[in-house]
Amino acid sequence: MRRLPLVLAFVTLATPAVLHAQRGFDEPYHWFAGRLKIKGHHIFDRSTFTIEDASIPNPKVGWGVGLEYVLMSGIGFGITGYTAGPVSDFDSNRATVIVLAEGNYFIAIEPLRLAPYLGLHTGIGTWQKGDSRVPRLRDNLGEFGYQVGIRFQPWVYLGLDAQLRWMSDAAYRDQTAAFERTQVLLGITIL
Repeated sequence: MRRLPLVLAFVTLATPAVLHAQRGFDEPYHWFAGRLKIKGHHIFDRSTFTIEDASIPNPKVGWGVGLEYVLMSGIGFGITGYTAGPVSDFDSNRATVIVLAEGNYFIAIEPLRLAPYLGLHTGIGTWQKGDSRVPRLRDNLGEFGYQVGIRFQPWVYLGLDAQLRWMSDAAYRDQTAAFERTQVLLGITIL
């Protein structure tokens, strides 16, 4: 009886099997899903788009970067960090980066290369240079933020995003007065 697990392990290891750990050189990428993507975005307050007197009064802007993986089923997971102010003013020694974990569901419309999506996010903390705290989920079920958007992916390695998001309670507290709760994001994804 002691030999049965050893025999099963040997048979399992000795049986030839095809493993698909990587794509072969002749296999094309799916136009939308199945790989890790780098994303970057420019953030505006929603009120920036309420134009009064033909001017935009003191627009608050920011930017962010992140990583995202979209499964073939259309479910995507990602982590993003964002900060206030233009990229040219970023000082890594003083900046505070708000970190979000997010999940989206994409509905890929292949003929048009469009993918509308909706999702949830939670604030997992802030990061500053020299900070040793480990990020953690800080919103309960009723405090998640949400986002809706659309991605246009004209080429397999490049996507253009437009998103409207309502910040989660934790992320809204972390960003203090830097932004409003409702934000508009315009961005790109590569790879």
